[in-house]
Amino acid sequence: MSSARQPDPPAAQESSLAAFVRGVSTAWRSIFAYVLFATYIGIGALAHDFGFSAGWMVLSTILIWAAPAQVILISTLGSAALVDTAIAVALSSVRFMPMVVTLLPMLRDRQTRTWQLLVPMHLTAISVWVEAMRLLPMLPRDHRIAFYNGLGTGLITPPIIAGGIGFYVAGQVPTVFAAGLLFLFVLNTPRDRLRPRYGRANHGEGGGVARDGAPRGAHERDLHQYAPRRDNNTGIVLPRMKSSYVSDQFSM
Repeated sequence: MSSARQPDPPAAQESSLAAFVRGVSTAWRSIFAYVLFATYIGIGALAHDFGFSAGWMVLSTILIWAAPAQVILISTLGSAALVDTAIAVALSSVRFMPMVVTLLPMLRDRQTRTWQLLVPMHLTAISVWVEAMRLLPMLPRDHRIAFYNGLGTGLITPPIIAGGIGFYVAGQVPTVFAAGLLFLFVLNTPRDRLRPRYGRANHGEGGGVARDGAPRGAHERDLHQYAPRRDNNTGIVLPRMKSSYVSDQFSM
């Protein structure tokens, strides 16, 4: 099942505005729009918890448009030097460079000017990139930049709205519910990466081997290290990861 419906076939004399609108419409029919909405409710609550304003939260989403970088910015801006924070945010966004490199041949032609690519490159995010790589080859080249701008605009709008909702809800609900909002970002990130690596055994319920050939018991022991834990002071269930989690992701 694809993450979004196919874009409507372009009309013979479609304008750039019509292509932009089709991009926005396609974005709002994508599952990414709803995942981002849930994620940014948690980031909005995080910004509220660290004492930032709602306007600051909205502006950071528009200017940065990267959830991990925003979490780094929110959590370190008040406790680390500005230079250290800027370096951390920049390094977390290096992953976008290969995305931009793969997108440029699909967007530009001999008549494309550099300034026409500034907005598409700023709107590039993982969700936008995935949808663009799937949908752009089906569109005429002269409609692609406008469609991509609409796609990016359509996918950045739910986070802007959700960030504001999470910010204000965190200030109105009891503390325990506000704490739960903070973990919406966590729940939407690492869980799906763990599922395919720790599937059920292929040979029976009591033993056998997992899908990657390792003994099932070994996977069960590893999976236990990722299990949530309950904080003894607050009673809140917290996610738990091994220190090697990040290195494991890059080695996949």
